[in-house]
Amino acid sequence: MKRMLIISLVTVLTFSLIFGASGFVSSETKYTTVNGEDPWGEKEVLNYLLQTADEKLQQDVQRLQVALDLSSKQMDGLKEVALLERKSIMSIAGKGHLLNALEFNDQASRAFAGIDREVQESLGEKYEDFRKWVRDWWQEEKKYRQKWLTEQRQKTKSDVGIMTSDRTERELVFATQYHGFTTVEVALPDKYVKFANRGWWGNIPETYRHHYSNPP
Repeated sequence: MKRMLIISLVTVLTFSLIFGASGFVSSETKYTTVNGEDPWGEKEVLNYLLQTADEKLQQDVQRLQVALDLSSKQMDGLKEVALLERKSIMSIAGKGHLLNALEFNDQASRAFAGIDREVQESLGEKYEDFRKWVRDWWQEEKKYRQKWLTEQRQKTKSDVGIMTSDRTERELVFATQYHGFTTVEVALPDKYVKFANRGWWGNIPETYRHHYSNPP
């Protein structure tokens, strides 16, 4: 049976954070997770929330300011830290091909720890309320984006004529915006592809490794 894979290259920053392999894990990470769903210290929360040109996120930022009664100065401070967060992580990503997985994760963990200190200093006694708000918002945000993705997936498949057939298997794959090492790279929703291409076999469970034994 002939298998056909139709790839739609949709460069959407939101999904590179929510669904992409952009989280970092380190044995030194000190953040307490809630059901494994606290993105703080693992993902670019501030950059995503405060710097993404998205109407829903802009409304979320307004809700954050009202809920925590943050001043304009505090909001400006968070936005400055968001830019620092992006710059720090991009700097590490730019030399990722020179680092092994542990080194990469360790540097990312240190960068996020620095961001955490900046936020604590900026928010003071409102820091813990901010962390709780982020956890609750993250749950809602994931549900919202998953629903949006499902709707867009169905619409796009219909638009490009992907229909069920007994002769072919076709699927739509959403790629995401990605700052790679070349101009021909794109991020697919499979973090083990990234690990295999970089030779990080220890990050791929043994039961899955045979699927990634011949990276390009």
